[in-house]
Amino acid sequence: MDESDYSLWFKIAHRLIPLHTPKCLEFPNLDTSFSEPGINIVNIPQLLKPEQSKNFCPVTPKQTNISTSIISPGILNANDQIGILSEITEIPQLFEKIIFNGKTGKDYRNKESDKDETLQLPLDAFKEICIHGAMKPLCEYCSPLQSESSKKKSTNIKNSHIVNIFDLLLPLLQPPLGENFDSNISIPQKLFNFQRVGVKFLVEKPNALLADEMGTGKSIQAIVALRFLIRLGKVKKGLVICPKSILSDWDKKFWDWAPELQTRVVRGNKDTRLIIWKSPNHVCLVSYDTLRQDIDDIPINQFDLVVLDEIQRIKNPDTETAKAIRMIQPTIRWGLSGTPLENRIEELIAIYSYLKPNLLHYDDANNPIDVKRKISPYFLRRRLKDVKDELELGEKVKNEIWLELKDAQRESYEKAKEEGIVELNKHGEAITIQHVLALIGYLKQICNRESLTGESCKLEYLIDVLENDIDEEEKVLVFSQYPEKTLKPIQHDLEKFGVQLYSGQLTENKRNAVLGSFENDQNRILLISIKAGGLGLTITSANHVFHFDHWWNPAIADQAEGRAYRRGQTKTVFVTTLFTINTIEEDIHKLLANKRHLFQDIVDDLSDTSLSALLSEDELFGLFGLRSPKKPKSQSTEKPLEDLSPYEFEDMISKLCREIGYAVRETKRSRDGGVDLYAKRDLVTGTESLIIQCKHYPNGVVGVEKVRELYGVLASRQDISRAVLITSGQFSSTAIDFASGKNLKLINGDELKGILIRYKISPQ
Repeated sequence: MDESDYSLWFKIAHRLIPLHTPKCLEFPNLDTSFSEPGINIVNIPQLLKPEQSKNFCPVTPKQTNISTSIISPGILNANDQIGILSEITEIPQLFEKIIFNGKTGKDYRNKESDKDETLQLPLDAFKEICIHGAMKPLCEYCSPLQSESSKKKSTNIKNSHIVNIFDLLLPLLQPPLGENFDSNISIPQKLFNFQRVGVKFLVEKPNALLADEMGTGKSIQAIVALRFLIRLGKVKKGLVICPKSILSDWDKKFWDWAPELQTRVVRGNKDTRLIIWKSPNHVCLVSYDTLRQDIDDIPINQFDLVVLDEIQRIKNPDTETAKAIRMIQPTIRWGLSGTPLENRIEELIAIYSYLKPNLLHYDDANNPIDVKRKISPYFLRRRLKDVKDELELGEKVKNEIWLELKDAQRESYEKAKEEGIVELNKHGEAITIQHVLALIGYLKQICNRESLTGESCKLEYLIDVLENDIDEEEKVLVFSQYPEKTLKPIQHDLEKFGVQLYSGQLTENKRNAVLGSFENDQNRILLISIKAGGLGLTITSANHVFHFDHWWNPAIADQAEGRAYRRGQTKTVFVTTLFTINTIEEDIHKLLANKRHLFQDIVDDLSDTSLSALLSEDELFGLFGLRSPKKPKSQSTEKPLEDLSPYEFEDMISKLCREIGYAVRETKRSRDGGVDLYAKRDLVTGTESLIIQCKHYPNGVVGVEKVRELYGVLASRQDISRAVLITSGQFSSTAIDFASGKNLKLINGDELKGILIRYKISPQ
């Protein structure tokens, strides 16, 4: 093809696809050189807007394997980072396989309560590990539904053991505890200074014995320290071993002081216990006996920290319990004991053989000074007298212990409760408060002791304390309202300690002989009936008081404690009240807790021991799911409060004071000097003297001037403890403000009506 042909084809192509010559601008003297670029290649990925739901979470979550390690918070330089990363070779099992399996997260704001349903699954089902690293039936996302075929060859386990994998991360998401464990956000309650020292001691010592005296909060210090280490990632899983009688008390303290930690109490039949042992959680709580039984079947290497409460349980290394515990070899080992172990060298050596192996040897028993020097870095003990001022508890230390009924007790209790409710329903409209109170009393006796087998969680706890926490030279008072059903049966079990019984069945000469024997160091324990010994006794040789059963009225408990806590007592008095969980004792305790302000502000010195004086009829019947019977209204000749004359109102107040327990003297009404009544009574702490002014203004308001007048009388009388102004009406806000913070009590008409009903005083 010659040149003319090319020209022809070009013309044809130009007609079919026109080509335009681009226009160019010429820039003379333009510098077209380029400098070397800082970035040679930049890859910009395609950015697509993700599909979102209404709550801004992905509609279709992706599965992503996340491998994490926990590093203590802080600012690290480059060398530190390289060193730490090179040392981390083992990733914690809990965080190896966290997979977002159709879940977009966890809402921690509304913590779900434990479910009380029971799963029945084949034992083989618990061998399968789910994608989250937990046993499949225990994972909230992977737990299989119960089927008819699974009922055969099955085991029972509470739904409360099902684990939400995100809950195991919750402690790591919490704010810091503070350098001195004083963070108001992280610490539910305030730690005393000496307790913060104890927490710091445990955190810094992987091998430690905290031997603070009873009543200083050793378990609380251990819980806060464990909580701190879990947050730092230094502990993945802990184990607390304690006597069976206080397992529930430990569980309650974990809830109070470390609510974000997942704790599990190891109990139930063998199969259930093995499932709990292997389930994901932060802390396992177990008794010494249960651990001994399960030691060959549990994964002992899963625990980074072990706490031995009442560690003197392993003082004899030849026991099966001590051998079982030695099989567990955690990195961190703490022991708790209120017993002054430094006075028993052999026991101390046995204990430290586990806490700090090779620190002591039995040859050291001949050299106590050398033993003390060796254990000094790993031993901390504070006596209550040394921290008394900080505790601000004066000379009396109170403590509540919550225990769980033993098996025979629980079976007997549930049976008695069911049969009792049936009997109450049989009475129909003829049922009375006395029927309900009789059932309450019977259930309380079972909580103290099961009559057929003699089982008693309270007695077991008392014996543990007597053997391990109370010095042999100290004396103990044990109060109960059931001398025949409780005190006499447990007397036999306490004989090895030296025990006497003081009850209303004894003659006066016999009572004196019992007290003389106790005071003269012949006996260590005195069992006392509240009716016989609640008042009038002085037993200052004892400084430990146990309430074996619950006194509904706090004033009655204080009077009983006053037998030991009174003039002449030179020691700190320890008061312990025993409760049982999931029983009538816990139910009534919750009801009374809501009324505590009544005791403090209105009727803080009640002298009535009757439970019906403290709880309403509806509340008492409601304890057993019953409604109080509707009584027909009777024709009453009583006057309404509003219709009383001022003199009748004053007489009614005088009658009320006498009913409460005061001796009352009325003043001459023409010359009362601003005082209508003088009231006086004897208390454990001395004589209380009151001046009372009555203002009967049913529809009126008492102003501040009347309050000032009464306060002026109080200020001029050094022999008067307190002034009380009572009205059938109301007080002005200025009157209330003036009385605030003074030894002056104001009772308005609404409060007065409640007190009159409580003491069954009717207007006349």
